[in-house]
Amino acid sequence: MTNESEIRKTPARTEPFAWFTLERCLNGLLIASVVQLILALMIYLLASVSFYILLIEAVICISLALFSHYKAYTSRWSRIVLRVLFSVYIAAVVTFGAVAVLLVYSKLSSTGDAQTMLMTQTMLWIAVAMLVLPALLFLQPALSVGAKHRRPFDLIFMRIVAIFVFILSILLCVYALEFSLFGDSNFILTSVKYTPVILGHEFTISINIDNILTRILFCACSAAFVLFSFLVRPKSKQALDKTDTDIELKD
Repeated sequence: MTNESEIRKTPARTEPFAWFTLERCLNGLLIASVVQLILALMIYLLASVSFYILLIEAVICISLALFSHYKAYTSRWSRIVLRVLFSVYIAAVVTFGAVAVLLVYSKLSSTGDAQTMLMTQTMLWIAVAMLVLPALLFLQPALSVGAKHRRPFDLIFMRIVAIFVFILSILLCVYALEFSLFGDSNFILTSVKYTPVILGHEFTISINIDNILTRILFCACSAAFVLFSFLVRPKSKQALDKTDTDIELKD
């Protein structure tokens, strides 16, 4: 993912971080983000979130990742466009989640219902688990693709997203997935069964991997992404100026 000259120019890390070379950190970002996304799908997203919503989020983020890899750093304008797209995507996700909670809370609080707090809490966990966190999980691989260019703004942006995802991951695993109404079963589904019919034969495919170990692994991937995002150092000002000059000459 990185050329040898770039790796040689990277300052050597002191123990115990000597193992975390630039190449390993960049690869770690992509691996951790993809593994966490797969775990999220298997733990609860396939069972609780509409397939079409997941598909839309996947298409958007794959498009952003491809644009970041092939086009975004070929000119300053394309880099600006990519940053605007990332910002609009995150702003839309956070706003949508916040509005969903506030609308429900305002309606319930106006009724003076004694169950207002419980229903508000329900909407909070729904917003976190089904609206905000999935969208950010899909976004992390796209951000890790652009990290190889080591632009300061992009790295800071990625670190902010990584911290939010880590906090939301803890809240999901500790509270949201355990939340239930009136002592009934958990509100967020974590298991699903598919019964496809192939050549006249019906098959049952069951997905149910939610347990303490998978939740720990899920949060560990998020923590690893945070760690790698902070260990990837931005390029020096001289290197950035040279890159920008080369881009201008190509244009």
